[in-house]
Amino acid sequence: MPILGALLKAAAIVCATLLPWAVFAQTLSLPDAFDTGGRHVASGIESLDVSPAYREAHRQEAFSTPSELEELFVEVPGQRYDISSYSRYNMKLPRLSGGFRFRESPPAGKALRIAIVQTDRFELAMRSGESGYLLKYLPNFHDAWALYEATQKENQFRLEPTALLATDGGRYRRSGRGSIVLHFRPGWILVTRGENVLLESPIEGDPHTWTLEIATTALLREIRWIDDFDVPEVDDAFVPMRTASGEAIRPSDENWTVSLDEGGTIEKLPDGKVRLSVDGQSGVIQAKAALPVAEAFAYTFEIESPTPKTGVTLLDSEGRSIAAIGFFRHNESRRIVFAPDKPESADDRRSFDARNRIAPLIAARQWYRLIVVGGAVNWEFSPDGRRWSRVQPGGEPCEGKPVAFALYASPGNEHREITLCRARLETLRRTSRLANRVPKDLVPHELITNDRVRPWEDARNAAKPATVAFRDWVYACNVRRLLENRSLFASRRVLFELLESVRIDDSLSWDERAEVLAELTRIMPAYDWGTWHEFTESIEATFLDWARQGMTQPYRKAARFVDRMIYWTEWDRTAYLPAALRHEIFESAVSGDRRAMGELCASAMCRCPVNEMEHLLPGPREMLRTAAARAAASWKELKYLPVDSRPSRMPPSRLEVGKEAFNLTTEITAGLRDGDTSAVLALVENRYRPEVGRLPAPDDSLHWLSFDEWVRRLIDAKPELGEKLRQDYSAALQLRVQECIK
Repeated sequence: MPILGALLKAAAIVCATLLPWAVFAQTLSLPDAFDTGGRHVASGIESLDVSPAYREAHRQEAFSTPSELEELFVEVPGQRYDISSYSRYNMKLPRLSGGFRFRESPPAGKALRIAIVQTDRFELAMRSGESGYLLKYLPNFHDAWALYEATQKENQFRLEPTALLATDGGRYRRSGRGSIVLHFRPGWILVTRGENVLLESPIEGDPHTWTLEIATTALLREIRWIDDFDVPEVDDAFVPMRTASGEAIRPSDENWTVSLDEGGTIEKLPDGKVRLSVDGQSGVIQAKAALPVAEAFAYTFEIESPTPKTGVTLLDSEGRSIAAIGFFRHNESRRIVFAPDKPESADDRRSFDARNRIAPLIAARQWYRLIVVGGAVNWEFSPDGRRWSRVQPGGEPCEGKPVAFALYASPGNEHREITLCRARLETLRRTSRLANRVPKDLVPHELITNDRVRPWEDARNAAKPATVAFRDWVYACNVRRLLENRSLFASRRVLFELLESVRIDDSLSWDERAEVLAELTRIMPAYDWGTWHEFTESIEATFLDWARQGMTQPYRKAARFVDRMIYWTEWDRTAYLPAALRHEIFESAVSGDRRAMGELCASAMCRCPVNEMEHLLPGPREMLRTAAARAAASWKELKYLPVDSRPSRMPPSRLEVGKEAFNLTTEITAGLRDGDTSAVLALVENRYRPEVGRLPAPDDSLHWLSFDEWVRRLIDAKPELGEKLRQDYSAALQLRVQECIK
């Protein structure tokens, strides 16, 4: 009997433990393809009718075979031609080494899909006679892709790059690498990954008449023609790599003055251009004009045929150069390149390994942009003034408010010449509307020029007029503080506080908030990796919170601009908003939407989306993870990136409950139970830090919440706490709770 009693007691404990998860599984209503019993396991992505944008060769039998590649290519005269198989990760992978010419030009209605597993170099030449375009993959330079205009030198087989047209801006690495798709459109070429445009550029000629050639030594998964598909159109307002409209400047209409040394002449041409010419030996010569817009943050210039030792710069009120783009001769190729510069430098050359990094070769006429805001400068270029790219990760610190721009010639004794065709100034249109809720004359100038973070915040809070809402005061001061282009460290704090204010501002619609966040993304001082990591985490938390408040498709809306940001990440970390993505995977599983869940999970831009469901506790999260894994047992993208195709089981899902978060929630719960709202307020204000992480929901133990959503639910559960906060809360806490207590 004692043994029987012990067995009954153990059975009761097991039932009590498993019953909640059984109820959850019944509520989940997984479709047959996600049945955890494995009776109807999906055979692959195609079985879920996933969009062709997400389909990849993810199984051994789907890889390109040597015989298929032999049918695709012919030899290039004078180059090695080797197609073979190579065993790796217990798989037979196709291997190319040498030069390979496609048998046919790009067929109408077709796109080219390429999946590289490992390579040191990969070049795709798109040839029309002795000129054309060159797409290069640079695995040793942040896994970057770059597109060039190219031409064939005499007695050479390959095309050599002559002008840089576009780069992927770090999007390929952040998307998890893997397959790309090359789309050939009339007047355009696009490289995509899933639904994300990695790079795009205008082209000349009919791509369906081109000859395509590959030069590489690479392990692959596939190279094949596929049916072309539509790439979703996106609103320019959500795409930081595209420009917002700005105030146009006709250079010949401006008043130009030549300064600093004799010997330079400024010529106003009939078509509105301005040309600076310098002959003979001289020091620095500048031809400058005043900026007509006081609150610009991006300065765009179209330059034609510059010679080495010339450039364009922004000047402060004392005539000092704040930031500049200069033109130099590349030592190895002898072609002209652009790079950050100092006008007083006498250097006319740059040296770098163009085979292993992006070569900033200039076109005869090209657009350049200086983004100067928040204590940092970033340099961008564009073939058409609309689609922008960057050449290098991050920017550099700079301080000073631009009041003039100048064409310059550095010291030398040779002929130097530069022509400015057009210019444009951009302002923070959407963000400035928020700042303009408070008249400019109410914000003291000495307040926004204070470079010390804590005294500045205290002074700002103390200077708030009684008739102005705190949030509007933060908008007014922080935006104008950023535009002053002061200390980078202080500006970073200012920007994050501004982002937080927009995040909880329910006077703005979801799309209005997203548009402002897109502008803040453009002015993010991309100077160090840690700042970008923190910024991306903040964006992820923002969209996940908005999802919980009712925003539909937060993952896709966030991806409209976040995954189109221009920055290279130091880590192999997707910026595809995993938190919001996992939320949508969960919702699609609950609703039984097989296609939606298939596309979200199959997206090669997501690294194992259901393996770390941070917003669910281990029980239900493990069930969903197991269901998705069994439904897509052959989807290597669920665990490994396509570049690393080793087959493997997904490891058990775990969630570590942080001791600090546990202690904090325990003490707050005790304070609420005792009715001590003052103690609760002190805990919320003084104990919470971002490092604490997510907190268990006070009203639903299945979910883990961000701090803001946790406060909302806390106040819903205890209205008297909200009343207490209405009466007495500090400025430091106000930003976080003001939208929770209405």
